[in-house]
Amino acid sequence: MIECQLRKIKEFIHYDGLEKKEKLGRYHGSNFFDIPEFGRKRWVVAAYIDADFEPFVINKSTGDIVQECINFLNQPPPRKKFAKRVKRPLYGKLEVYKYKLREDKSGKLYAEVLLITNQKKNRHFWGRGLNV
Repeated sequence: MIECQLRKIKEFIHYDGLEKKEKLGRYHGSNFFDIPEFGRKRWVVAAYIDADFEPFVINKSTGDIVQECINFLNQPPPRKKFAKRVKRPLYGKLEVYKYKLREDKSGKLYAEVLLITNQKKNRHFWGRGLNV
């Protein structure tokens, strides 16, 4: 698995106001009719993934790299010492819908992804899922 994290984004990208709150992605507003049970049990989130992709680009395809990163994000956080309850993943069960590997201004690689999640409203993402 590749250790990665979701990049923090503001609610409105082109607005440089006094907004200080940042989250890790946003629910997509389009209808994805090719996804089974879209709008009832599954929703799409747009996000950016930051990781050290350079060592893996030579040996693996970009699809494998992004999938390993999503597998890392799907792991629940570790339990505390005497906790009884099993923790759930922070972002729900994520699946890759589409991805692109991009390069930022400094030359570092990042992934631009559309992820499918099973949570309609998650505190880590802007907005909420659509009902279809």
